[in-house]
Amino acid sequence: MPQKLAKTSKGNMGKYVLPIVELVQDSMTTNSVVEISKKPNQVRIRNNRANLEAIQKFRALAPQGTTQEEAVALKLGVKQNPKVEFIFFGDILKPSDHWTKGDVAEGVIAAAIGARFAYKGRPIREQNVYGVIRKLAQTGMKTYPGKRGKYVEAFFTSPNANPKIWDKVRVYVSLAEGNMRMFLDRKEESLLKPYVRSAVQYVNSRHIADWARLVYENNRVDYIEVISDGLGGQRTTKVDTLVKITDDTGKLIPVNINISLKVDDVKQFGQVSGVGFDVQEELWQRMFGYGSQIHSMQKKYNTLLQVEKKYAEAVNMVYTKIDDLVNDQLKSNPQQVVSNISNGLTYFATLNEPHVKVLNLGKGGTKLYTFNQTYEALSGITNWQTDLKLQKNGLYTLVIKSGRKPLVQIRIRQEFKSDGTPYIRNLIEKGPLMGELLAETIT
Repeated sequence: MPQKLAKTSKGNMGKYVLPIVELVQDSMTTNSVVEISKKPNQVRIRNNRANLEAIQKFRALAPQGTTQEEAVALKLGVKQNPKVEFIFFGDILKPSDHWTKGDVAEGVIAAAIGARFAYKGRPIREQNVYGVIRKLAQTGMKTYPGKRGKYVEAFFTSPNANPKIWDKVRVYVSLAEGNMRMFLDRKEESLLKPYVRSAVQYVNSRHIADWARLVYENNRVDYIEVISDGLGGQRTTKVDTLVKITDDTGKLIPVNINISLKVDDVKQFGQVSGVGFDVQEELWQRMFGYGSQIHSMQKKYNTLLQVEKKYAEAVNMVYTKIDDLVNDQLKSNPQQVVSNISNGLTYFATLNEPHVKVLNLGKGGTKLYTFNQTYEALSGITNWQTDLKLQKNGLYTLVIKSGRKPLVQIRIRQEFKSDGTPYIRNLIEKGPLMGELLAETIT
């Protein structure tokens, strides 16, 4: 029997934050039920400003051991139940199968690309994507070798312009078991709809349609693989979905369809995590080329961290120094700052892998971010400045912006391990200006 969220031991709330937030948001937007620990056992959450604000507070408070009790005491208004006006976050049952939209959407985009190559003589529709997902479900889940996860694969034959020639398309998806069950569950297809709709827009655009047309008209038998390996190489690659097509010798080779997937216009596209000073050196070397400039702070940082246990003060000290360094260099050599930022954005978005593009599905529209000409896009912008903002939790966010338009922000988030010790994440998040400069909206 699942426990209610309020029973989570101190420091262990972090892993439930995203699944719970997604559960609540889905109830608000799709009218799905939320299971709770008291009668009536199931409720639907109202879609109003108060609940949106409660979600934001829960996001901020729940991962921190010192404010976990405040998080579970936050209220959510419910609808269609005269006996219950509200519930507490702590009443919600902890999900037994953890799943996240971003991971499930990886399966959706693979199914959509697979459908585009299976039906490459024409644009596809949403029902074609669901058809691929259902065929994947029919083949049955298999255990991913060496990991706690599952994979599915299915094969399709695909006609060419020459009616005598048929291509073979293989679609392969691996996910954690909870995500896989959600992805394949026909009863949950309504939750996939916004991502299926976006995926169809993307694969019918020139980015995939040109490749589909090429293999449709090349008058040879091709073998096409669409691979979404959500369990392999997660720390060494940004690519969530890749495509391979046989060349004129019959050898399978990757083509320039390498997708790093985001959903619902999520801001984060990179992070550097850990409490050691080497983490700060890596972060700021990558983003601004400032690794050596902050090395002299290591002794004071370690004293604050290890002796005085002032974790926030230690990290905030480094962010303050970076803010000063950037402002000084913006006065003396602004183009070098732009060059460094361009390199930093490209690295965190793509890990400098060739042809990687960041695709957003769902809320915020179908957007494709490319980073092969980042410097050219940024160099035409003037009036660069930084803004060091204090969050409600007492930790800094460093914003890089032009005028009033943020390009990117680096935000400190403090979480807690199971033993109660703090853990620092430095989150790299996109701002509206990045979308204006680097994204193409696909309709």
